[in-house]
Formats: sequence, structure tokens, C-alpha cells
Amino acid sequence: MSNPVRTRAISLAPSLLLIPFLLNPIAAAAACAVNGQYTVCSAGSPETTTIGTGNAPGNDDRTVVVKKGALINTQDASAISLADRANITVKSGGTVSNHAVELHGFYGTGTNTIEFQNNGTLTVEAGGKVLSKGTEDIAEAVNLQGTGNVITNSGLIQAKNAAAIWFQNTSGSNTVINTQTGVIEAPVNAIGSSGDGAVDFTNKGKVIGNLLFSGGDDTMRIYTGSTVQGSVDGGTGNNQLILSGAGTGTLDTSVSGYIAGFQTLIKDDTGTWTLNGILPDVQTAEVANGKLILTGDNSAYAGQFTVDAPGTLEARAQSLPSAITDNGLVRFAQTDDGTYAGLLSGTGSIEKTGAGTLTLAPTAPGGNTYSGGTLITQGTVNISADNALGAPAGGVTFNGGTLQLGNNLDLAATRAITIGTDGGTIDTQQFSSTLSQAVTGSGALTKLGSGMLTMNGASTYGDTNVLGGTLAVGDAQHASATIGSGTTTVADGATLGGFGTVLGSVNNSGTIAVANALPAFSASSTGSFLIQGNLTNNATINLAAASGTTGNVLNVSGNYVGNNAKLIVNTVMNEGGTASNQFTDKLVIGGNASGDTTVIVKPTGLGALTVGDGIKVVQVNGTAASGTFHMTAPVQAGAYEYLLYQGGTGRPSDFYLRSSLENPPVTPPVTPPVTPPVTTPVTPPVTPPVTTPPVTTPPVTTPPATTPPVTTTPASPNDAAVIGGTGTTPTPSAPIAYRPAVIGYALTPSLNIDYGFAILSRLHERVGDIANLEKAQGTHDNGVWGRIGGQNLDANSGDRFSADERTFFAQFGKDWTLASNPAGGSTHAGVTLTIGSTSATFEDSARSLNPTLGTGTGSVETQAQSLGGYWTKYLKDGSYFDAVAQLTHYRNKYGDVYGGGASQNGYGTGLSGEVGKPFLIGSTTIAIEPQAQLMYQYLHLNGFNDGISPVGSTSSNALRGRAGFRIFKANLSNDTKTGALTPYFTADVLRDFLTPGNTTVDGSTFNGAFSKAWYELGVGLTTSMGKSSEMYANVKYSRNIGGDYRRGVFGQVGYKFSW
Repeated sequence: MSNPVRTRAISLAPSLLLIPFLLNPIAAAAACAVNGQYTVCSAGSPETTTIGTGNAPGNDDRTVVVKKGALINTQDASAISLADRANITVKSGGTVSNHAVELHGFYGTGTNTIEFQNNGTLTVEAGGKVLSKGTEDIAEAVNLQGTGNVITNSGLIQAKNAAAIWFQNTSGSNTVINTQTGVIEAPVNAIGSSGDGAVDFTNKGKVIGNLLFSGGDDTMRIYTGSTVQGSVDGGTGNNQLILSGAGTGTLDTSVSGYIAGFQTLIKDDTGTWTLNGILPDVQTAEVANGKLILTGDNSAYAGQFTVDAPGTLEARAQSLPSAITDNGLVRFAQTDDGTYAGLLSGTGSIEKTGAGTLTLAPTAPGGNTYSGGTLITQGTVNISADNALGAPAGGVTFNGGTLQLGNNLDLAATRAITIGTDGGTIDTQQFSSTLSQAVTGSGALTKLGSGMLTMNGASTYGDTNVLGGTLAVGDAQHASATIGSGTTTVADGATLGGFGTVLGSVNNSGTIAVANALPAFSASSTGSFLIQGNLTNNATINLAAASGTTGNVLNVSGNYVGNNAKLIVNTVMNEGGTASNQFTDKLVIGGNASGDTTVIVKPTGLGALTVGDGIKVVQVNGTAASGTFHMTAPVQAGAYEYLLYQGGTGRPSDFYLRSSLENPPVTPPVTPPVTPPVTTPVTPPVTPPVTTPPVTTPPVTTPPATTPPVTTTPASPNDAAVIGGTGTTPTPSAPIAYRPAVIGYALTPSLNIDYGFAILSRLHERVGDIANLEKAQGTHDNGVWGRIGGQNLDANSGDRFSADERTFFAQFGKDWTLASNPAGGSTHAGVTLTIGSTSATFEDSARSLNPTLGTGTGSVETQAQSLGGYWTKYLKDGSYFDAVAQLTHYRNKYGDVYGGGASQNGYGTGLSGEVGKPFLIGSTTIAIEPQAQLMYQYLHLNGFNDGISPVGSTSSNALRGRAGFRIFKANLSNDTKTGALTPYFTADVLRDFLTPGNTTVDGSTFNGAFSKAWYELGVGLTTSMGKSSEMYANVKYSRNIGGDYRRGVFGQVGYKFSW
């Protein structure tokens, strides 16, 4: 580097060469003792004479020692000026100074305090001083003319107006070591150089002023604890800046130009250096040892950056260069969120600290290639590809931090995963990932994110915390997978499951989903899941695959406790019995079971009367308190309802589904409100077809005791002997448990038939006592009429089913008089329109055996519309013949006590023939009229599906006969003779000659016939009002004659107008 001051000094040197000798004659008195080449300056009077004469003969190999208290102080002359191999020591307390005001010096390079040429040494001990106190700006405190020299400063080297140290050499190298106590101070340049020689400068102390190097290949070593209060310029050579020391230090590179002219930056020693700004403009940076911390934005750095094996590079992602050869450790101290898109290569590792999120997103096609692994200590590392974590052989170690997935990806199977004592977290976010390798270590693994993490290795770490999404332990191809032996906690909303094994206990507040019950494994086969410890279930166990397949098993080696928990299973609703004929998911508990768990069954299959113990859904090899498992929602299939019972043959603590009504059943601790049924659309079972046993009809009754006896089947491997328990074996003669809707389906055809007969009715109920009315009114006119009526029917069918029906109808007719005889008698014809509705409730008395069930089963609402016609012949003696035909449309709307419902359409046709003839009783005016009637109906109700099972269509032929009499007194007149009243009493016996058609519910057949014979007693009246109007009314009471219970009450009122 060119220096104009130094050029001026050189040009003036010849004319000034003799001035020092004139001002300071050599013969003057001195405080320094000379012994050959050895000069010792002791305390006493100041030495004011220059020691040595520069490069003149006799100045080589000179030694000068300035002792404590000694002072060399020259005026306008160098204090020490020697040649080659000088050895100068300034002891503690010693001082060498000059006061130059003009340009002098033996070398012609200024009036320097100390100067020498080649291969010399200058040692300034702590407390020693070398001072340039004059006003001359090129009178340095130390000026080295040649090369190979070493300056070791532990004291003070200071210049008032010039540089403290200056180098004149144009080649070779000089060394300056400024120790911890050393101070080098100058107003502008503390150290400078005018030649192309190299400078090797080590600073462990303090530098006040700039460091200005020239064209040589310079080396600057800065130690921790040292300071440089000025800029540093390495010049034009190939220079290196070395950061050394065992402590901590900061190099402020935030000011542009503060450090310049260096091609290489090296961090060595074990200490820590912080670059408080951007990297200097170097071509190569190396962390050879210790730690280098970067704080500025170094994304534009284009040089080579290497971290050696003992070294650590630490920075935020935003402060790192875009390419790093990492053979040591790169630590991302990420307190905020940042992204590193550069390339990390080498044999070293990286570490993530700080609470922020580091996103590793290498833009290189092959990703990062560092092979030493990744340590996540704090915060989060986000990756979107496995190669962001370096070479596939590089492991991932967690010790408190989180690995977050930014995409669907799997970590390389060769990448070891270790959980340290402070634990680790994998956050899948919404993505899915599979770990094929084992996870090892002593810490806890936490799963975050809504996505799915599948662990297929034999992992042996500590606790597991599933706080979000799904953790699958083993897929169908890796059923040997395991997770840690500590406690596994499943949070609310999270899911644990798979085909593998949990080595410890589980505390579940979310969902445990076994095998293909996990949605992601829905295409897999059924399987099992093992918990080797205890299971505390505060939420849901789901064994039920969405496909409806059965066979998933959750095995719990220890004890089970349910806290308001749920167990969901798929079950084929068949007859069960032997283990080979049970197709269900199952919970198997090796220890004891306690608490409160609701079993939710998702049924498939046609339903059947269970045999033996039924269908086992929970196996408890220890003891189980009554009510540990219970159901709150009905399980219905085909015509049957399945109930949960504790206890089987030799298995008092197991829980079974049986389609029978037994006492006592399994009851929940608190009876919840009835909820809608849990049912599935009827689909062909995956398992072998289930056949339905034949049902004896009519009526539906409890199966006889000839049902095959309950036998003990050989125990399966899981059916170990149990000591204790409160269960009982199933009751062999227990009634069949039919689902509630079946009762309505079975009885409604009979109710529809009874309604049809009610509106076919009989002559005097339909139009009143026309024969006697015509005698009173003397007319046989055409007319219109209408009547409204209601009925209550309470009837049993068999010894279990019963109906309580309420009927209302309104019937309107048009009557034509086809012929009339003045002597008495007439012929009529008419048409009818009837609108009616019925409402019935149903009961199954056998359900009272189970105290959790009510006998009420459901209801039906029927809307009916009828069109009909009639023809009636009256003889003059009052005899009559009446014929009626009608067509009716029915719409039945069913509902059951579980909230199920269905609708059904149908139609019916009816015919009736009725005859009667009155006879006077003796000489009285009271008559008795024997009557006979025969009615026929055909009823067809369409089939339908109520969402649980198909219900077949029903066709019935009904033939009802009636025989009875009417006692009446005709035409009692009022005082004005304007009206006549005919009261009457009826008594009849009715009989149904045919049995209604069967109702088939998913292959099970039912017949809802009521009592075939009953009597009716009634009273009525017909009254005329003038010549044109008539009112009539009657009420009846009916009761069964033997057979099933039947009681009915009927009432109506009608009006006819003639013209």
C-alpha cells in the first residue's frame, strides 16, 4: 500500500543523516552500561543518547535490556537504532521514548523510538513502555526495517502523532504479539506498513487505532478478550483473519469497511467468537475449533465456508451463508421463525436451539447431504422432504424439540431416531408419515398435528403422548411394531391404534382404533392391537371397521377401567353359540375390569334367536363388577333385538349379546334417556350366511322348551378359567327378544281389517231404521246422509303382543229410492265415501322380564279413504236384505320407542250381506228382529324397508260372521205427531272364520290375529224430524268369548235428509 508520508521521509533522509550525531554526541554521559554487544540500562538518570547507529557495522547481534525504573529518552533522535538480530527487552517499569519534532533517523525512515532491521526481537514486558511523544508524524514508536522480526508486547507501545508500529520490509514476514496486558496505541494507525512484506499480528490485548497492512500475505490473530478500537485493513496480499482464544469475544463487522482486505477467516481454539454483523469479504471461512456465532445477514456470502470436526457454527437461519461444508456442528439458534434454503454438506451434524421454527428447505435438487445427524434441542424444525435432514444415514435426536412435517413424507429407514431425556415431538400437521425404523432412547415422544404418524419399528423409548391426529403402531404388514414402555396418553380428539403393541399402559381420553377400524387402514384386513399394561379408558375404543367387517380384537394384558367410556364393535347378528359361529369384534382383558363403559354395537346380518351363550363381545379373564359394560342404545337386526348380558357357561365375567329377554340383565349405573338406534343399512354379511330359525305362527308366542338345550362349548385359547365374577349362564327358556317395531308390523294388518269391517258396518248403523221411518213419514224419497263414528279397541294377540287402537271415521252417502210400494216396502241403492283415521299403540308384555325395557313398543297412525256402494230391499213386513261393497286405500305410518319409523301403503276390498226380519213379541208393540250378516275382506299391504330390515308384503282374506237380534219399539210419536222415535237394543255374537295373512320381517314370520269370537251389546235409536229429516245414533260394547283378550267400545251418530 502506498504511503505518501513514508515516501517523503525516504526522500529527505540523506540530508538529515548527520543531525542526530550533532544533537546527541556519542561521547555524552549515559545511564546504560555497555558490555560488548550487551547493553543494560538501569534506573538512574535518563539515557538521552541513541543506543546503536542503525545499519552501521557493529550494530548486529546487539542486546539491549531496559530495566525497571530505567528511562531512555531522546530528543529528535531514535532511542534505539540497531541492525540485524537485535534483542531488545523493556522490563516492567522501564521506558524507552523520544520526542521527535523533525525528520531524523539512521535508516532515513523517520525519527523512530526503536528501529532495527532483520531477525530481531523486541519484548516489552507488562509495565514497560515504548513511546513516541514528538510531533513528527512519521516518528513511529517501533519501526522494523527488515524481515524475520518478532515484537512481543505486554506493556505499552504508543505514538502521539505517528503510527505505534510500522513495517518497512518489502518481502518476508514480521510478527507482532500483543499479549493480554499489552496496549498498542496511536491516533490513526496503530500498526501500518509501507512495503509488501507480510505481517503476522496476534492481539490478545488492546489496540487503539487502525490496523493497516500493505501488500504482503498478512495474518491477523485476534484473541477473545482483546479489543481493536479502529478499522482493520489486510491490504492487497492473500491475508487471513484468525479468531482465537478460550473465552468469548465479539468482532463488530456491522460497519462497512471496518474489516477489509482479508481472503480467509479462521476460527480456532476452544473459545466463542461473535461476528456482530455480516461476514467480512473473505473467500474462505473456516471454523476449525470452538464456536463462531454469526448475527448479520450473510445470505449474499459467496465464498467457501467450512466447519471442522471440533468446531461449531451458530446462527439464525437468516445469518448463515448459502452453502456450508459441515464437518463439525452447525447450530441453528432460532429464537424466531426462519428458513434456510442453502446447502449443508459434510460429515458433521446440525442442532436446533431456540423457541422459533427453523424451516430447512434446500434448493439443491438432492437436498442437504451432511451425514452427522440432526439434534433438535428446542423449538421446531420444519421439513418438506426427508433429504432436508441430510444423508439417509444421518440420525435424528430429540432432546426437547419438535420435528414438523410440511408435506406427506417418510423419513429414510436408515435414519436412526433417538429420544433424549427431555423428550421429543413429531408434528405431522395435516400430513402423513411412516417411520420404518425403531425409535430408541429414554425420553417421551409426543405426537402433534391432525395428520397420521405410522410407527412400524420395534421402538423402546419412554412415554408417548398423542396430542393430535393419529398415531398408528404398526400397519397390517408390521404387526410386530411396538412403542415405548412408558405410559401412553391419548388426548381428547386424538387417536391411537394399528396392528402392533404398546409396551406400557395407556390412558385414553381420545380414541383407540384397532386395525382396519383406523380410517387410513380401512382397506386392510381385520387384526389385533395389544396393550401390555393397564388401560384407563376415558373416551372411546373403536373396533368397528367402516366396511362392517368383523374380527378386530383389542387385547389388554393388565386391568381395564372405564370412565364414562365407549366400546364400539361390529357384530354379525346371528345365533352365535360356538366360537366358530361368532363373527364380532372383541375386547379381551387379561386382568380385572371396572368402571363404566357403554357398548355400542354396529350390527350386520339378518338377526336370529341366539343359542348357547350368544355372541361374546367382551372377555374378562379376571373379575368384572356388574354394570362395568352396558348398552344405552338398542341393537336390532332382522326381527330381533339383542341385549347385553354378563356371564356365560363357565365365564361369569364375560359379556354376551343375546336375543332373549332375561333377568337380571346388565344395567348401566345411570339409566340415560332413550337415544335413536344405532343401525346400519342391511347388507349381505361378510361372514357365512345367517339362517333364521322358523317361527311358529299364529300367534307369536314364546318358543317352547323344545329349543335345543344350552350346552357348554369347548373353551377357546382366550377362555381361561375365571375365579369370582357375578355373571350367570343364559336362561334356556327365556323369551325371544323381538325388536319393538315388529309388534306393530305384526298387528297392524288385523287392525286394518277390523277398520274395514267397522265401516262396512250394518244397515241400521249406516242409514238408520229406514223401514220404520218410512212407515212414520209415509214417504220413500231420495236422500243424502252422513255419519261420524269412533271406536276404541283393546286386543291381545297371543300371550305377548297387544294393541290399543282408537278409530275415527266420517262416512257420507247418497241414497236413491229405486222402487216403493204404497202398501209398504221399498228398494234403495246408494254410494258412500268414507274418510277415517286410526291411532294404535303396541305392547310386548314379555319385555317386562328385563327391567331396563318398557312393555310399550311403538305405534301406528293409519289414514284410510274408501268408496263404496250398497243395495237394500225392504219388505212390507219390515224384513230386509242389505248388500254392500267398498274399496279402501290404507297408509300406515309406523313408529317405535327407539325413534325408528316407516311408512306402508295398501288397499282393501270388502263385501257384506245382511238379512233381518222383525217379529212382534206377543201382543205387545215391541218387536224382536233376528239378524245375520256375513262380511268378506281382502287386504293387501305393500312391503317396505325400515332401515333395519325388509318387511314383506301382507295379503289377507278375512271372513266375519255375525248372528244376533235387535229388540225395538217402532215409531214412538211425540205429542205433536211431528216426529217418531225408534229405540233399540242389540245383542250379537261375531266370529272370524279365517286367519289373517302372515307378516314376514327379514325371514321371520309373524301372525297378528286377535280373538276369533266375541260378543257385542248395544243400544241405539232412530228419530224422524218432520217429513224429511232423520237422526240416528248407537253405542256398542264388545268383549271376547274365550281366546285372547279383546274389548271394544263403538259409538256413532248420523243424519239423513230426504226429498
